[in-house]
Amino acid sequence: MSGSHGVAVGFYGVKKLFTKERSRLTALENVTLEAEENELTCIVGPSGCGKSTLLNLVAGLSPVDAGRVEFRGRPVTSVNTDIGYITQDSNLLPWFTVLENIQLPLDIRNVGKTAADRRSLARKWIAQVGLEGFERHYPHQLSGGMQKRVSIARTLVYDPDVILMDEPFGPLDAITRMVLHNLLLKLWQERQKTIIFVTHDLTEAITLGDRVVVMTKRPGTVKAVLSVGIERPRDAFSLSETPEYAAIHRQFWELMRSEVIETDEGP
Repeated sequence: MSGSHGVAVGFYGVKKLFTKERSRLTALENVTLEAEENELTCIVGPSGCGKSTLLNLVAGLSPVDAGRVEFRGRPVTSVNTDIGYITQDSNLLPWFTVLENIQLPLDIRNVGKTAADRRSLARKWIAQVGLEGFERHYPHQLSGGMQKRVSIARTLVYDPDVILMDEPFGPLDAITRMVLHNLLLKLWQERQKTIIFVTHDLTEAITLGDRVVVMTKRPGTVKAVLSVGIERPRDAFSLSETPEYAAIHRQFWELMRSEVIETDEGP
């Protein structure tokens, strides 16, 4: 599956078990998958199929039980500090303002020569995600969508080449999600980072992804890897109205149907 861009993240024969009391649950079984550099790879599948577990393996937060996970050709054996990770929760520090939350990773990594340099970069990202005028606001003063914008800016501000996104827009209403889809498409078009995006929403995966990985129900394994084939740049507000989108959605849904119907989980 390796493409011309090279492989950013590779899973090779990966198995992952979770033990609770005396029982063992197999979350992932024989997963082989490669995410290419400078592409947005979406992973879809029913709830509980191990999608989030895959991201945690890349981040080095959990070890594999068989097989291996590679990051740019090197085995992941400890916490991976070369990636950015955006989760479902915004995880903002409630006692920090918008500006302070976004500047925090720059301070931790000692980016730039001075605190003023870091503050200036944080302000640029506030503008990038459309939050100018909210620099001094605290998280509790922001809507869910605005908090998510802060979370995205806080991750992208230190310029990681590979970004993991675990259902980041799941808790948001449909309109806010569409707005943030368009924002992510715009940011990707400008920077073309490597993104691995986990979702259970097939519409979201087609809107955002270059390729879509379809997972089976638990124990999760790769059922298919499909190319979206819709040209970029894309408009999240109108994409689903095109015949091209409808044809791709039908094709992908046929592959997912048997995985989600039996578990009563929606796509």
